[in-house]
This record gives sequence, C-alpha cells and structure tokens, in this order.
Amino acid sequence: MKDKYGCSVYNDPDKRFQPDGCVISHKFGLNYDPCPGSLKAIDTPKGSMVIYWPPKKCEDGQMRPLGIETCSYIWNQDQGKYEGECNQCGKCCMMGGKSQDIKCKYLVKMED
Repeated sequence: MKDKYGCSVYNDPDKRFQPDGCVISHKFGLNYDPCPGSLKAIDTPKGSMVIYWPPKKCEDGQMRPLGIETCSYIWNQDQGKYEGECNQCGKCCMMGGKSQDIKCKYLVKMED
C-alpha cells in the first residue's frame, strides 16, 4: 500500500492557509486548496484568476499535475480539465516556495 499524507491543521484555516502551510492558497488569498486547479477562472481576493498546475507527461504516458507520478489526477485533453480524486500522495504539499522544494510545515504521514 502506498503511503498517504494529510494535513495536521486541516480544520484550522488560520494556520493552514499561511506561507508555511498551503502556499498557493495563501498567495491568492483562498480559504481552500485549489489543487490541481482548472482552466476556468475563479474569483479570488486578488481578482479573477486561472489557477492550475500544468499537466506534464509521466513515465506511464499519462498527463498529471506538474508531472507528479504518484498523483491520481489525470489531464483530460479533450475536456481541458483534470479528472480523478486526490489519493493523498502528499507530493503537491511538498512543492512550495519559488523552487518548488519546500514541504508544507503541517504535512504528516497518516498511520493505517
């Protein structure tokens, strides 16, 4: 079974949506996690914006957000959107900061 990850402050938005937590949400003033996003603009406190992780081809030929191999979201080219549900791989929460290499402070491995 693959490891699953969760947010230790999921129900505490004052901590969760900060620069050391959900970086993208904080950057755009959102009180939810938009991952993997879509090509449809959403209203944010900073105006209407398109927020999405661009699909990149993975080794298995599937297009996933940023090419994250363990992600269960798959890009549907015909519909121009992601399909699937989060499998809690945690990789998107490990890609904060300008270099996309800063792990969210609140990311924790879930026990069975």
